[in-house]
Amino acid sequence: GNTGIMKGWLPYYAYYDDRSLTLWNEDDLSLDYCTAYAAAAYLARNFGGAELFRNIVHNGYTDVRAVTEPIEDMTGATVTFETILRMWGAAMILSDTEYDSSAPGVFEGLIMNNGDSAWFESVVNSDTYYLGSINMDHYSYKVNGYTRSGLKLYTPSTISSSGKLPPSANRYVQVSDSATGVNTWNILLDKNTRLTVVVK
Repeated sequence: GNTGIMKGWLPYYAYYDDRSLTLWNEDDLSLDYCTAYAAAAYLARNFGGAELFRNIVHNGYTDVRAVTEPIEDMTGATVTFETILRMWGAAMILSDTEYDSSAPGVFEGLIMNNGDSAWFESVVNSDTYYLGSINMDHYSYKVNGYTRSGLKLYTPSTISSSGKLPPSANRYVQVSDSATGVNTWNILLDKNTRLTVVVK
């Protein structure tokens, strides 16, 4: 879609993009739904769409294996929930980049955007399902009367006031938008927190 999309779960996720995927807050379930929707949108575009969801619903697990086992069965690769979280975070950051089919290995597991006119297709039981491309920069939200587009990005100076990262969550930090040459950043992480670096 075009820029300025303000309705649906993804604009909401763009502002509340650092919520836990596995812990639900009964005070405001809409925040949890937007996070689950964004994660499912990522999974659908990278691991088989409707077939993956059918396999998730039909397996016997009720924990993170409900997601990892079907992905492993479909891809033949060993997948951890941590890996899925990290790849999902990177895919969200890279969603403004159109998938380049001439370099498929570069984008493996990170595809959100097939271009404006290309659909993601998945087939289950002879039924074909179509999913559109996602570019998070096209989603906007209003905060205090100000409209902001794209994911909520922290900076090195604002990340310290963002609070502890909940389990099974991503937080996006932009350290520079114009770095050139050799650069060094010191990044302190809480225990059990992992860092994924995306250079674009």
